[in-house]
Amino acid sequence: MKLLMNLLRDVLLLAVLVIVMFFAVSGVVLPYRNVFVQAGAYQMEAFETGLAFSHYGLNGEQAFYRLSSFDDFEQETYGVRFQEASKSLAILETLKQFAGLATPWYEVESEGVRVRYETSRVGQDWLISKTVIFAEPTYVQKTGMSLTYFRNDLTTMLDSGSVQIVNPDRPGSLTIIAVDNQQIKLNKSFSLIEIVEPVEQVTTELTQTIRVRAHDGRQQ
Repeated sequence: MKLLMNLLRDVLLLAVLVIVMFFAVSGVVLPYRNVFVQAGAYQMEAFETGLAFSHYGLNGEQAFYRLSSFDDFEQETYGVRFQEASKSLAILETLKQFAGLATPWYEVESEGVRVRYETSRVGQDWLISKTVIFAEPTYVQKTGMSLTYFRNDLTTMLDSGSVQIVNPDRPGSLTIIAVDNQQIKLNKSFSLIEIVEPVEQVTTELTQTIRVRAHDGRQQ
């Protein structure tokens, strides 16, 4: 009986501690606006408009390269969700970042379609996966991802099926690498690098993954 009473006391104390910590943390301003990781001379993080490689300087953002469904689909409205979407979610992501386990992710939802972007690191490359989930089986001819760049950037198509981006006014560079049966294109009219992959099947879910190599300098 004494052992049981001690166990109940410990459980009660733990519950009180958890409640106190919850109310204490709920009023804390989190140290990070959202989760970011270092990528060469850039930072990669998630915003309401998509994932982005950004370069920050003394005058704020100096470069901003975005991957987003707003560029891939002609949809006017999306429900957006990422690290800062709710207080509890932001707390979890902040704890994961302190432990070095967090990587940026981004999700949007429209009627009948949900699109999620996830990131992981392999060596000096960042793997960016885009998963599209349909409410009903849908015929998909091809899927694609796009990355915005600036009109004064230097874009070079490399023999290996990749494109290197250099901003003449900022350090570092990015190399967008097509994999498997992907085709990479430069859409100069809209300042987009497009990575297209054939699908040609009826599906409820499909995933496309590209590689982005972020450099500290201008060399590949």
